[in-house]
Amino acid sequence: MSKKIPLTKYRKLLLAEKKRVLVQLNAEVSQFHDLEKNETGDIVDHAFNMYEKNMTIQMSEGDKKILQAIDHALKRVDNGTFGNCTTCGKPID
Repeated sequence: MSKKIPLTKYRKLLLAEKKRVLVQLNAEVSQFHDLEKNETGDIVDHAFNMYEKNMTIQMSEGDKKILQAIDHALKRVDNGTFGNCTTCGKPID
């Protein structure tokens, strides 16, 4: 059996996950900008907004790491090494 068939399947799955993460990341960026616009209120409001901003930044950083991992996996799909151990190069069951 040709390796191209399973790799095509994984490519589609990886691209779908990348799209999902990008949509989520865009929503987080939009939420961050909305929080920056709402800088009015008392000290409790400011503290809550700061907490929300920090949570949004942390989620965005996690999404960026996921995107990097997906891009790395897509490169391995493209060069035919996806499914092989990155250390020894042997196929993974």
